Amino acid sequence: MKSNLNIYVTTYQGLEEVLLNELKQNKIGSNHEIRKRGVAFEGNMEDIYRANYVVRTALRVLINLVSFELNETSDLYDFGKKVEWDKWFFPQKSIAIDAIVRNENFKNSIYAAQLLKDAICDRFVESGSERPNVDLKFAGVRIHLLIAGDRCTVSLDSSGDSLHKRGYKTVSGIAPLSEVLASGIIQLTGWDGNSNLYDGMCGSGTLLTEAYLLSKNVPSGKYRPKILL
Repeated sequence: MKSNLNIYVTTYQGLEEVLLNELKQNKIGSNHEIRKRGVAFEGNMEDIYRANYVVRTALRVLINLVSFELNETSDLYDFGKKVEWDKWFFPQKSIAIDAIVRNENFKNSIYAAQLLKDAICDRFVESGSERPNVDLKFAGVRIHLLIAGDRCTVSLDSSGDSLHKRGYKTVSGIAPLSEVLASGIIQLTGWDGNSNLYDGMCGSGTLLTEAYLLSKNVPSGKYRPKILL
């Protein structure tokens, strides 16, 4: 089991403290640090699985593979190629890269994603393996790229899809409330799980459903397909 991994769990802005409390209550990871829209911590593969399965205010659980200073565009390719990708997934799996870019050297996120994709594929090919395919809709492996100023972080998305998709809804209203946001709102109120809860704006029942699952301590992942590596 891999240990001492740098893990980052994302959430909605304003729910960072709630997310931190959930992680600590479930004894997931150590050395927690609140950041914008998320919490960073150290942990192992067990922590990653449990964060995906039990934490109700988590959107994605990312494994930080490499973080570096970006002085020029070629640095992204060079550092991306150094990552031992074969230790994380087989080249037969399709990949997709979700890129967030705020850097003057990159005109758009598509170019940054393509550059990292080339680095990953070239790493596999040069080691004698086949070249992974790209599938933006149904990728077997999702990779997260964040470039903020001169800092670049490449992470592996262990969740595969947003964790707000619990899987218990068959139909939704026109503007459904995110399950993660609903759970976070309920936890912010300090509701004890026993007293009456009134939802004066009930649409598709997301708040009430999340409140019920919280009161019964049902893991959020119980209704999701298992999409971890």
